[in-house]
Amino acid sequence: MGALDRRRPLWPLVGRDAELALLARALHDRGGAVVAGAPGVGKTRLLLEAEAFAIGHVERIVASRSAAALPLGAFAHLDAPPRAELLRRAGRERLLLVVDDAHALDPASAAVVHQLAAGEEAVILAAVRTREPAPDAIVALWKDELCQRIELQPLSRAEVAELLAAVLGGPVEAATAHALWDTSRGNAMFLRELVYSGLARRALAVRDGLWSWPPPRHVAPRLAELLADNLDELTDQERAVLEVLALGEPLDWETLGHLSSAEAAEGLVAKHLVETEHASNALRARLGHPLVGEVLLEAMPDPKRRRLLRSLADELQADDRELLRVVAWRTDAGIDEDPQRLVAAARACLHADLDLAERLARRAHERGAGFAAVDVLAQVHQFTHRPDATDVLLAEVDPASLAPNQRVRLVVTRANNLTWALARPDDAVALLESAAADDEDGSLELTAHAPPMLLFAGRVREAAEQAEQTIADPNRTAVHRLHAYLGLLPSLSAMGKPETSLARLPEAMALVPECADDLPIALGQLAAGATLAQQWVGQLDAAEALMQAAFDDGVARDVPLLRGGSALRLGQIALWRGKAQTAARLLREAMSALQRFDAGFLAWAAHTLRLAYALLGALDLADDAERTARRALVYPLYTSEVFRADAWTAAASGHLSRACEIAAEGAEWSRAHDHLVPVVWLSWDRARFGEPGPAAEVVVGVAHEVEGVLARLLAQATVALAADDGALLDETSVGFEEHGYLLFAAECARAAARRHAHTGLRAREAASDARADTLAAACEGATTPLLRRVGDATPLTRREHEIAGLAARGRSDAEIAAALGVSVRTVESHLHRVYAKLGVRSRRDLAGVVAS
Repeated sequence: MGALDRRRPLWPLVGRDAELALLARALHDRGGAVVAGAPGVGKTRLLLEAEAFAIGHVERIVASRSAAALPLGAFAHLDAPPRAELLRRAGRERLLLVVDDAHALDPASAAVVHQLAAGEEAVILAAVRTREPAPDAIVALWKDELCQRIELQPLSRAEVAELLAAVLGGPVEAATAHALWDTSRGNAMFLRELVYSGLARRALAVRDGLWSWPPPRHVAPRLAELLADNLDELTDQERAVLEVLALGEPLDWETLGHLSSAEAAEGLVAKHLVETEHASNALRARLGHPLVGEVLLEAMPDPKRRRLLRSLADELQADDRELLRVVAWRTDAGIDEDPQRLVAAARACLHADLDLAERLARRAHERGAGFAAVDVLAQVHQFTHRPDATDVLLAEVDPASLAPNQRVRLVVTRANNLTWALARPDDAVALLESAAADDEDGSLELTAHAPPMLLFAGRVREAAEQAEQTIADPNRTAVHRLHAYLGLLPSLSAMGKPETSLARLPEAMALVPECADDLPIALGQLAAGATLAQQWVGQLDAAEALMQAAFDDGVARDVPLLRGGSALRLGQIALWRGKAQTAARLLREAMSALQRFDAGFLAWAAHTLRLAYALLGALDLADDAERTARRALVYPLYTSEVFRADAWTAAASGHLSRACEIAAEGAEWSRAHDHLVPVVWLSWDRARFGEPGPAAEVVVGVAHEVEGVLARLLAQATVALAADDGALLDETSVGFEEHGYLLFAAECARAAARRHAHTGLRAREAASDARADTLAAACEGATTPLLRRVGDATPLTRREHEIAGLAARGRSDAEIAAALGVSVRTVESHLHRVYAKLGVRSRRDLAGVVAS
C-alpha cells in the first residue's frame, strides 16, 4: 500500500469494457468512432487504450483553442498539405487518425478530418466534449454515419471503488469510496486530483487495514483553481443562485426563487450547474456538482455567509420538518436560538451526525437548556467512549432541582453510561431496579430500559422474562413495549428460539412508527436482530438482503452506527457462507465505522474478525484484531464469540488440544447462561478440532431445545463425525449446501470421503472428495482441520499430528511441552513415532509432509 507517484501518467482503466468493445468494432467495421463526454471523464485515456486495436499507421493530433485561431492550425507541424502528407506517411498501411479535443479544431482542420473519413482514406478516432459546439465537419462524422458516436459516462460508484482499490493497492473503506465517488461524480480527472490531494495531506491513509479518509474532506487545490476559473465566467445573479444552494441544498424550487433569481436558476439548469428532482410532490434543486459548492463556500466572506444563512432560516422557519436545518443555520449565523429548539435539533441528529449533535447540545447547555441538554451531551459522550465526560456533566446536576420525569431520566442516563460507555450492564440494571423500588411513579419508565441491558449482560433468560412482562402490561406505553422487544427478540434467538423470535418480529415492527421520535433507530436495531435469527433458520439470502440495504444507506448518508452495525452482520453472514475473505473485508469495515460511533459492537466485530483471519491462517492479522478487541468494550452477550475466536486462533496455531479445551469451556459457559445456540456451534467446533465424541454428547443434550435448520444440521454433523458415519456426513453436506453454509458442507464432504476411503468405498470416496473440492473452492481460501484431503491424511494420532504440526512450525521440544502441558520426554517420544510412521528423519522434513 505504497504512496502514489503523481508522475505516473496512467491509472488502470476500469469500467470501460463495453466502450472498448464498441471502439474495437467501430475501428474494424466502420470508419471509426467519436467518443463524447464531459471534461475529465476519461476520453483521452480511452483513446490511448483503443489505439491498441489499430492495424496500420497511426497519426495523432491534439486540437486547442490557440491552434484554432489559425487555418489548419492542428496540422501546423506538417511540412506539406495535411491530407497528402498523412497519406504519404501511411504508405500502403491503413491510416488511423487520432484527434483529441476535436471540438476545438478550426474549420479547415475539421474539413481535412472529414475528407479523410468520407473518402475512406483513414479511420478516425476522435474525442469531443459534450455540451460544447464542434465544427460542422466534425458533427457530420456521426451525423452522416461515417463514424460511430460513443457517449462516455462517468464511472459508477462500484467502478470508483474498484479503481481506488487498484490504484491504492488495497481495500478502501466503503464510506470513503462513496464520498470520493459523490464528490467527483465519477469524473476520472476529479477523482485523481482528490486522491493525490488526500495522500499529500495524509488525510487519505490506511487505518485498520482499509484506506480511509474521514471527514472533513477538502477539495483538491488544483481542482479548486480550475473550478474557480470557470465560476468567474458566471453573472452575479448566477453566482448568487449557486451560493444559496451551496449553503442550503436541497431547496424547493419556489424557495430558491424567493432567495435568488428564478431566471438565473433556469439558465444554470441549462448549463448543468444546477440539477432538479421531484420529491414529495415538489420540484427541488441542488448543485450540479458538489465540488462547485466547496469552492464557493471556501471563497465566501463570513459576513455574506451569515447573511445568506439567516435568509435561509427565515424562509424555512415555519416548516416543522426543517427544524434541524433551520436551527443549524441560525446557530452558524450567530443568532441566539431558543435553547429548547437547540436541544430538539441535537436530539434529531444524534444517531446520524454526532459532531453536529454535540455542537448544538453544547450551545443549548451554555444557553441554559438545563438537564435536557445534559442528557443529549451524555449520549454523545457514551457513543464516543467518553464516560468520564458524562460523569462530569451529571455531577453538575442537582436531582432536587429536577421535575419527577427528569429525575427518572437522570437515572436512565446514568444507567446508559454504565452500559454503553463502561460495559457494565449488570451495574446499570441494579441501578434501575434500586431506583424503581424507591420511585413507584417512575418505576414503569425505569424498568422499561432493563431488557436490552440484561441482553448485553448476557442474562438472556432474565431479559426475555422481563420483556414479556412489560409487553403484557396494559399500563405500559408503546415506547416501553418497543424497548422490551429490543431485548426480547435477540434473547429468544440466543436461547435457541430463532423461529419464535422471527414470529414475534411483526409485533415489534408495528410499534416503530408510533415510537419514531423516542427510538429513532429502533427499526435498524430490529432488523439487525432479525438477521441473527434468519442465519439460524436457513434464511441467509433474506438476512443478507436486509443488511445490504441498511449498509448501503449507512454508507450513502455516512451514518457510522448504521454502517458499522450492518457491516458486522454482513461479515457474520459471509462467515456462515464460508467466504472468509469477504467476511474479513466487511468486518474491517465494521470496525472502521464503530470506532467512530460504538453502541457495544466494536469488540464483537474484532473477535469475529479474529475468527475469519484464523480460518485464513493469517495469525499476524488475527493478533492485530485482538489488540483492537482488548481496547474496546466487551459485553457478556458475545462471550461465546470470544471463545470461538480463541479456539480457532489456537487451532490455526497448531494447538488442537487447546482449541478443543477452549471450545468445551465455551460450550459449558454458554449452557450455564442459557445461550443454547452457541452451545451447538462450539460443540461443532470441538468436533472439527478432533474431539467429536465428547462434543456429540454435549450437543445431543441441547439440540432438541434449539429451533432452526442450522442447529439441526450442526448437531447432525457432530453426531455423524462421532459415529464416523460416511453416509450421514454426505447427507448433512447436502443439507448444508442447500441452505448456503458452504464451508460446513465442504468439511462434511471431506470427512465423508475419509470414511469411505477407510472402508474401501473408492467410488464414494472420489465423489465426496470432488464435492468437497468444489465447495471449498467457493470458500475463499478458508482452511480447517476437516478440509484436508484423504490423500493428505497421515497415519498419526491426533496428539501426534498436533506435536508434528508444532515441530514443523519450528517450535522446540520444550516450547511444545509447555504449550501442551506435557513433559519434554513425552514430546520426544511422540516425535520419534512420527518420524517412524512418516519415514522422515528431522523437523525440516516434517514441513513438507504434515498438513497444517
